[in-house]
Amino acid sequence: MSKVSIEFNLNKDNENIWDEKRELHSMLKHTDMAIAIWDISQKLQEEIKYNESLTEKQFEVLDNFQTWFNSLIKEKELGFVFEN
Repeated sequence: MSKVSIEFNLNKDNENIWDEKRELHSMLKHTDMAIAIWDISQKLQEEIKYNESLTEKQFEVLDNFQTWFNSLIKEKELGFVFEN
């Protein structure tokens, strides 16, 4: 088993304290971002697959957006969001 330790210098005398706080906040919100990406993906899939009231144009727009969204996830190497 591997361990990783991450340290942030949040001392008041640190001249880069705001950068450190921003990086800490980004790290802590990582799970929320992953959940949001998952939720968007699932909503798109649900609308495309089960919304029978979509017009052909609406379906096409959602399908194109889902294709773009999935390629963005792949390009940014965020596929871990979809792994169990």
